[in-house]
Amino acid sequence: MKTENQMVNPNRRMTQYQVDGKGYFNKHPYNNRESRWCDLNEVPYARNGYLYGSETIEDQITGITYYQIDGYYNNTNLYRGFHDGTVDPSTLFKEGDTLLIRHQQADVRFKITEFSPRAKNMIGTRYLNIAWHWDEEGWNKYKKENPIETNESNWKVWHQRNAFWTTGSVLAGAQPDKIARPWSWTAVTKETLLKLQLLGYQ
Repeated sequence: MKTENQMVNPNRRMTQYQVDGKGYFNKHPYNNRESRWCDLNEVPYARNGYLYGSETIEDQITGITYYQIDGYYNNTNLYRGFHDGTVDPSTLFKEGDTLLIRHQQADVRFKITEFSPRAKNMIGTRYLNIAWHWDEEGWNKYKKENPIETNESNWKVWHQRNAFWTTGSVLAGAQPDKIARPWSWTAVTKETLLKLQLLGYQ
C-alpha cells in the first residue's frame, strides 16, 4: 500500500494531454472547463437536461436513456444504405419513438409522428432547448418605476436584474412537422440500437 508521500497530490493540475491519457471520455460535442473536469473525474457531464456518459445519454426530463450511435458520416454501411435507398427509417423506428438529433450545434429531443411514403422521411416534433434572453425593455421600465440608489455593481442590483433573464421549458420549444434526416441522428433507445446492430449498422 502506498504511503501518504507516495500518493498523487489531489491538488495537482493536469494538462489536456494528461486528461486525454486517462482514457475516460463522455461522448458529446462540447469542450469546456466543466466537461473536461467531468472526464478527469470519470463522471457524466450535465447539460440541457442530459447526463452525457461514455456510452449513454440520460434524459433527465423524460427519464429515457439513449445510446449513442456512430455518426452518419463515420458509418459507411449506413451511409450507403440511405444513399441507395435500401435503408428505410420505418424499419428502425416506429411512430411514437423518440431519439436525439443534432440541431443548431446541440442535441435536441425528437418524437416521430409519421413517415413520408415516397421519400421515406422521418417526420415528427422537435423539442428545442430554449436559450436565455435578456429583457432590456422590462429592465429599463423597472428602473424608471423603482429608482436604484446604489451602484450598479451592487449585489442587490445584480439580484434584481436576474428577474429579467427569461427562458422557456422544453415543451415551449416544440416545433411540429419537422424532418429528422439520418445525418442528424446522435442517440437512440436500446430497442433501436439493437435493430441497428442486428442489421450491421453499428
